[in-house]
Amino acid sequence: MKKNALITGGAGFLGLAAAKYFKDQEYEIYGIGRKNSFNKNELLEESFKDFIESNLTKKSLNNFSNVKFDLILNCASNSSISNSINNPGMDYDYSVKSIDALIEFIDIYQNDTNLIFPSSAAVYGEVKNIPIQEENEKKPISPYGINKLISENKIIEFGKSKNLKVDVIRFFSLYGPNQRKQILWDAANKFSQNNNNVEFSGDGNETRDFIFISDAMKIINLVHLNKSNSFIVNGGTGKCVKIMEVLKSLQDIMGSKSKLTFNGKSRLGDPRFFNADMTNLGNLGFKQKVTLNDGLKIFYDWFKEI
Repeated sequence: MKKNALITGGAGFLGLAAAKYFKDQEYEIYGIGRKNSFNKNELLEESFKDFIESNLTKKSLNNFSNVKFDLILNCASNSSISNSINNPGMDYDYSVKSIDALIEFIDIYQNDTNLIFPSSAAVYGEVKNIPIQEENEKKPISPYGINKLISENKIIEFGKSKNLKVDVIRFFSLYGPNQRKQILWDAANKFSQNNNNVEFSGDGNETRDFIFISDAMKIINLVHLNKSNSFIVNGGTGKCVKIMEVLKSLQDIMGSKSKLTFNGKSRLGDPRFFNADMTNLGNLGFKQKVTLNDGLKIFYDWFKEI
């Protein structure tokens, strides 16, 4: 008998990748999400048994009140720090209010599911350039990070009160094919124009921990299959890289001759350093499979075909 999984935010970069991954693991996949011009109906039909085009609400969730889920993966949220700053009310609705609706749905209809929440390293806020441990102080500096932390706390307390397995994965810099946001998408578009100068925010010495989307799927599955405890873990590689270096690597892969420049202006809400301590996830057996250079090549192979 096949297992059932509900993936919210199912039309997004992470949600759609998860739908494809768990379908390959022989799950029946149900989804809720907002379609866009890139994720056309046929892409969703390939992965989902049933997909509700909607925000995550009580009404949309009630479409699945008769389905018992082995896994609920909540990818529904705003995915942009800048959007959260420009419209904090929208970010709160997409994050915290949707979590409230999901908790109520689980409380009523799903008494034996595993709820996994892909959160964000943004909950840590501005930190020193050292590996960030899960127990580090949380001082988010954007509405995006604040609402992720509120959502984490809500599901953790809910899980404890109901003796339910809930897991939080604080992903760092996810990337890969089908991602049409964030710095690598921006960079690939700029480099492809072959302008003499290509400018980016910051000074290039900011650090990030980039994790390829297929490795992120392995993290989700690893946490899900470990039934012994609820987990709060970092989702990264433990290998941080300067933004300047990753952009130069992508530029070399693309064969761009543009001059790479930085304007020295940090983007509001973006911490300067992100470096994941991966001890806890390593203890669960996680090992990075896709190196950054190989991941960038795969990303560019996809980019040049769209």
